[in-house]
Amino acid sequence: MSVGWFKASMASAIAQLTRMACGLIVLKIVVIQLGVEGVGKLGHFMNLLSILFVFAGGGINIGITKYVAQYENSASQLARFLSTAWTYSIMVSATLAVIFVVGAQAISIKLFGDSQYQNLIIFVGLAQFVFAYINFATGIVNGLRQTQRFSRILTIGSIIGITPCYFLVSHFRLPGAVVAMVVLQAGMLIPAAHELRQLVRIKPCQLTFHREEASKLSQFSLMQLFSVATMPLVEIYIRTELFKSAGWESAGTWQGVQRLSYAYLSLFTSFLAVYYMPTLSSLLENKRIIKYVLRTLGSILFVFGCSAIVIYFLRDWVFTILLSRDFYIAPKLLCYQLIGDFFRIGAYVIGFLAVAKAATKIYVACEVVQSLLYIVMFSLFLRIGGAQGVFAAYALSNFSYFMLCLAGLMIYNRIRSKRFI
Repeated sequence: MSVGWFKASMASAIAQLTRMACGLIVLKIVVIQLGVEGVGKLGHFMNLLSILFVFAGGGINIGITKYVAQYENSASQLARFLSTAWTYSIMVSATLAVIFVVGAQAISIKLFGDSQYQNLIIFVGLAQFVFAYINFATGIVNGLRQTQRFSRILTIGSIIGITPCYFLVSHFRLPGAVVAMVVLQAGMLIPAAHELRQLVRIKPCQLTFHREEASKLSQFSLMQLFSVATMPLVEIYIRTELFKSAGWESAGTWQGVQRLSYAYLSLFTSFLAVYYMPTLSSLLENKRIIKYVLRTLGSILFVFGCSAIVIYFLRDWVFTILLSRDFYIAPKLLCYQLIGDFFRIGAYVIGFLAVAKAATKIYVACEVVQSLLYIVMFSLFLRIGGAQGVFAAYALSNFSYFMLCLAGLMIYNRIRSKRFI
């Protein structure tokens, strides 16, 4: 059992590192070809894609994982659920496609101030059909605990997706960069379809819709909607305000730093999603839950803190290699960014408790509070410190949110303890 766990862990680590490396390579290509200003403009599309990739098909990936695992030993229930999940996914994707096709011009004007990008908006809106299938397939693979299959999907998909990226960006500039970002995600389609075919067969002509199963999935849609819509939309707002106050170059510098943060934060969040949350979900005794959360919190913050220190002292090398010298920010501002990331990952550890226990209302409330804190802090510091104030706002908002999460964990502990007295 330990050998199997080790192999699965290594495969998962390799897959996540490969995906992170491919994302950074694409970012580097964009930096070389389009410069800081291009990264700033591309940032809106990055946020739009991050929203669509997670929410495509209704954002039910985690829900599929949960109920596939639950129905694994009941063939009839599993078939009923998968048929409903696939129908649900198609319906949501079709609705999103209509919104993006019909509203392409309005979305382009809202994000960029003109309508020249409406064709790209339509392209992105249609691409989410592919994302929906990938989410559906990987949800089943994870639900059946096929870790090595999931790792192959990530690894092979990343390699397939990155192959045409340099050609697209160098020949078609910003539109090519948007297509490259879509292709990087869509590269998982082929391995996902192959791996899913080995596990289960879905017959499109026999799709059915069961209200009870759809109701269960809708709860996960609500959670994911707030998860993917709040922070990316906040970042779009911040980037727009930075552009208005300091131009696309400042917005691009901030965007480049954010992408680096997402890269190393994804390594930690993938661990939390793959190993931490399933274990947390299985725990019922209050003392064991709190002990496990605090132990994981201490370990994650220690490892992340050490990583942040290394990044800080190697900052010149990191920025030059992964981005370019044009993305240089003052050590003080980088310090703010790393401090904000430190408290952000700590809040994730505590916040995953709400996901593990399917506490939809608490999860939604947390996402809204986190976003409001960031907006308020940003608006305040933008007036005081100009464009550089966004980094201080990031640090302070994440620290405040982390303290709120700790307070919430203490309240949760008290309530649970009283129930069992």
